[in-house]
Amino acid sequence: MFGPEVSCIVKHLVIADDLTGAFDTAIQYTKKNIEVSVSIYPDIDKFCAQDSTEVLVADTESRHISPSEAAERVKRVVRKGLRAGVGSIYKKTDSVLRGNIGSELAAVMEVSKKNSMAFIPAYPAANRTTQRGVHFVNGVPLHRTGLANDPINPIKTSNVAEIIGQSAGLEVRVVPAEYKGDLTGKGNGVVYVFDACSDEDMMRIAQHLYKRKALGISAGCAGFSGILADVLEFEKNKNQTEKLVKGNMLIVCGSVNEVSINQVSFAQKCGFTAVTLSAEQKTDETYYESESGRRFIDGLAAALESNGRLIVCTTDPLRGKESFLVNDEQNEMPFRISNTVSVLVKQVMKRTRVGTLMIFGGETAVKVLRRLECTVLKIVDEVGLGTVLSVMDCKQGKCNLITKSGGFGKRSVIVDVNDYIERHIEPREDT
Repeated sequence: MFGPEVSCIVKHLVIADDLTGAFDTAIQYTKKNIEVSVSIYPDIDKFCAQDSTEVLVADTESRHISPSEAAERVKRVVRKGLRAGVGSIYKKTDSVLRGNIGSELAAVMEVSKKNSMAFIPAYPAANRTTQRGVHFVNGVPLHRTGLANDPINPIKTSNVAEIIGQSAGLEVRVVPAEYKGDLTGKGNGVVYVFDACSDEDMMRIAQHLYKRKALGISAGCAGFSGILADVLEFEKNKNQTEKLVKGNMLIVCGSVNEVSINQVSFAQKCGFTAVTLSAEQKTDETYYESESGRRFIDGLAAALESNGRLIVCTTDPLRGKESFLVNDEQNEMPFRISNTVSVLVKQVMKRTRVGTLMIFGGETAVKVLRRLECTVLKIVDEVGLGTVLSVMDCKQGKCNLITKSGGFGKRSVIVDVNDYIERHIEPREDT
């Protein structure tokens, strides 16, 4: 572990590369009654934002930038964490290995001055497993899934060592879940990739690393965080509560993942009203300064007030991916869309009270939260796998926030979330 330069109650620092991943990880600790806060880039210096926070999850928003820039962002957070006296650091990675994994692992090792790190990429509960260093989703090698055609991070290999090597010159050693040896390394450092196919494997690995005092730094997806919450020593606060906000429900689907598109289709069949944005409405933020744009926003606000729940989609569930996205060779369009959608959401929330905001897709979520000037959130509950409920404060008032990674969740997730909110809502005087 590490020695502090200044005193800080935060014991455990998690570094995620996107917002939905940060939430997916934070909820693993919340479920164990551990106080956790999420801080969003660039406001990642608030290590003691809440006096009771024991786990801080810092979102560096580094998945879609260059490997060198991603490494610098991670280094900055690690330095802050070490100066604040955190006891351990966990580098959260995407469960399907997108992003700058190698460069970010190397950054953690360099700043912490550790020459080895355990990396557990599996998430058996979500059907992500690793066997002999090859990563699988639902039993299918990673590069043979739909992720091979990811518009921003296409996956070309299922070999974890090769994926790490794409952005860092680290040595990689693949070891079985039953590995009992030390974690040693030299030179640029060694990453130990652990195979795992079950929760029992994950616990076995965590217990071994704990005995070897090898959890000062470690890495993996949200699944291993749930194991760390049991193995590492935290205070349990069983009395932590956060009242939910009453009001209309706005769902924003900014994901092009087929899973999310099918979830929107199912909600429509169950009576949810859905509006699909035109190319102009989702790519030109100046559109909402025009008369037609203002009328469109007024119409959305009226529909939300009338129906109580409204889905805004960037992809038509019946048509799928549009040609201008297919031909976006520079991968600029997803970021442009998320930015424009954030303008739309803010304008709708100015016109009508939104009690629950549900967002699909990490890039869309972070752009919306920045637009609403929200930087730190209180994690409340996990509504479903990869679907996290938190409460945020912004200029438009307090609001329930539901975030979901594109590829997670049952077909009925939107309906399930709506039912959950209705069951748990308590009337508030300020709504």
